[in-house]
Amino acid sequence: LKLHNITGIPIQYLFVNSNEKSNIIIQEDNKYKWNVCNSEYLLEKIDQMNNDYKIQLLDEKELRKINKLLLSNHTPENLDLLQKYHLTSNQILTGVHCPECNYLPMNYYAGTWKCPKCRFQSKTAFINALHDYFHIINPSITNAEARRFLQINSPKMAHYYLNSMDLNSTGKFKFKIYHQ
Repeated sequence: LKLHNITGIPIQYLFVNSNEKSNIIIQEDNKYKWNVCNSEYLLEKIDQMNNDYKIQLLDEKELRKINKLLLSNHTPENLDLLQKYHLTSNQILTGVHCPECNYLPMNYYAGTWKCPKCRFQSKTAFINALHDYFHIINPSITNAEARRFLQINSPKMAHYYLNSMDLNSTGKFKFKIYHQ
C-alpha cells in the first residue's frame, strides 16, 4: 500500500480458531489476546473492531481500487514444505484419507474408496490425496508415483484418476507427467 501512496489506513488482524475440538490458551498479560477468537464469536469480533473506528477513511471507489491493487499484486507463496520441516518424501504417510473420519488409508476396491474404520465409501476421495501430493511433495506426478501415493496397484486406474482431474500433462505413455 505504501508503494502506491495509500497510507493512514488502520490494519487489524485476527486469528480465528475454526477447530471446535482445539482450545487456545493465551496468557492474560499477552498483548495479542484481543486478536484471537473462536469461529462462533467471529461476527461479534468484527462488529467490535468496526466500532473502534467511527470515521470512514475510504469511499467505495477507493476500496475497489485497493481491492484491485491487492488482487493484481498477489503472489502466492510457494513453500517447499519438505525442506521447511526437514522431511523427506518417504516420511510422508501415503494413501487416501477418509473424508468422514480422517482414517488413513482407505481401501480401494472396484472403483470405490472404502474406509475400514467408519465404512464410508467414496468414488472421489482420491482427489484430496493428490492435491496433498502436489502441495507437499511435488507439483507434478507420474502414474507410478500416483500408484505409490494412493496405494493402488493398477496403472490403468491411476491413469483414469489422473485424467479425471483435467491436469495438464507432458510426455506420452510411460513417460507422461501430470502437472498441478
